Formats: sequence, structure tokens, C-alpha cells
Amino acid sequence: MNNSNNNNHTTETLRVDLEMLQRYDQPGPRYTSYPTAPHFTTQFTAEDFELELENSNSEPAADLSLYFHLPFCDTLCYFCGCTMIITRNRHRIDEYIDYLIKEIKLFRQKIKPGRKVAQLHWGGGTPTYLDPDQIRRLFGAIREHFDFYPDAEIAVEIDPRGLTEEHLDALQEVGFNRASMGVQDFDPRVQEAVNRMQSELLTRWAFDGLRARNFESINL
Repeated sequence: MNNSNNNNHTTETLRVDLEMLQRYDQPGPRYTSYPTAPHFTTQFTAEDFELELENSNSEPAADLSLYFHLPFCDTLCYFCGCTMIITRNRHRIDEYIDYLIKEIKLFRQKIKPGRKVAQLHWGGGTPTYLDPDQIRRLFGAIREHFDFYPDAEIAVEIDPRGLTEEHLDALQEVGFNRASMGVQDFDPRVQEAVNRMQSELLTRWAFDGLRARNFESINL
């Protein structure tokens, strides 16, 4: 059923399927990964993972969507429910990148040629807690082993509090075109309560820096 308001716009009446709501109204894990956390068990072995990768090759030249988790942060945001590590040990970050690059090489061996990356996302943690050279090193390894579509969505989560012009230059250089800043609130009282002091001025600076470097999408 359609209704018209005084501005001559047509609106559609929302209909809710109560049976469907009751069917799906149940507790579930926080959606931070796919599959979600309960599906990752010790019964799922490395061999099972390799088999899943090989099975994914069944469709001819199926596109790839890659996610890289960079768990490191400078400080703890009290609202955070993600897997993260508070550290200022840069060697620990370098070591983690070494292992990611090893995994990239193993993953590439199981994916048949011709499959291109349509989407890539760096999440965290705080991906921009990596310094510019670490960003270049990790992304260089990704580029070395995977082919991207020219219009691929290449996204990164950033924290303006530790961001520098050098970070922004590195992100543009390697090919990121989408960014998410995860603004929770601009009220200083709320920011203090969640241990994330991030002013509107700082956020604007980061936003303008991304726009100046031709980022197509910026999520706040």
C-alpha cells in the first residue's frame, strides 16, 4: 500500500513478517568475521582449510575478496570487542608481517591462476598503527602474489590519532581507495568515557587528507 505525504512524495507502508522475526530472534556471536568465531574449532584442521581453498576453485575464475587483520593498537578503546594487541614493540609488528607474508605465499599456492582480487580490506586493531614502511612492505607482498581488478575496492581502517602525512602518502601509493575512521562520538565526555579522545578538528584533518589523495569512499 502506498501513501502520499504533503510534499508529494510517495512512501510505502512497511510490512513486518512476525513469523520471520520470531524465527531469527535468538542470541548470536558478534559479527566480526565470516565464518563467525564459534565455527573456528580445533576440529577444523589445516588440511580442512586447504581443502576449502581448493574447493573454492571449482567456479571458473571466481573473484577473490581478501581480509587482513592487523591487531595492533597504541591504546585500548573501552568499547572494542575485536581481537587486538596493545603494544609499542615495533619488532613484534615486523614479526607478525613476516608470518602474514608466509601465509600469503601458502594461500597463493592453493588458488588457481586467473582469479583476481575484487575487494581487499585491512581491519584491526589499527592498520595505520603500522608505520609507512611496514604498510608498503605488507602491501608489496600482496601485490606480488595477487592480481587486482583496476576498479577493485581497496579499503583500510584508520585511526586519525596516530596518522601522519607520511601514512596518508603510503596508503595512496600502494593503492587504497576507501577508508573507515570509526568515529564513535564527538562529545568529549563520551570520548573520555570510552578512552578515545579524537577531536572533530583532527577527524576533519584526516578526512581532508584522504579526499586530497582521491579516496573514493570515507566512512565515519
